[in-house]
Amino acid sequence: GQEDLDNNSTGDVCDGDVDGDGTPGTEDCDDLDALVALLQTAYEDVDEDGFGTPDLDVTYCDVAPPEGTVPNNTDNCPEVSN
Repeated sequence: GQEDLDNNSTGDVCDGDVDGDGTPGTEDCDDLDALVALLQTAYEDVDEDGFGTPDLDVTYCDVAPPEGTVPNNTDNCPEVSN
């Protein structure tokens, strides 16, 4: 039979959401991983203070943001840790 990753009785070839995470495959950045759905944005934390630099954004498709980034862009002094 046909593969059915999310076991919803609809073969993956015909399934609009292969991993069953509720995000349609056309919008899902990794439709084979139910833990990952939409592209996310993180911000480089140049001074490593936990606050991201607003104009240094990184788009990613993973469970966790890339190393050296944070999910916020609220660093009011990106050159100095404060």
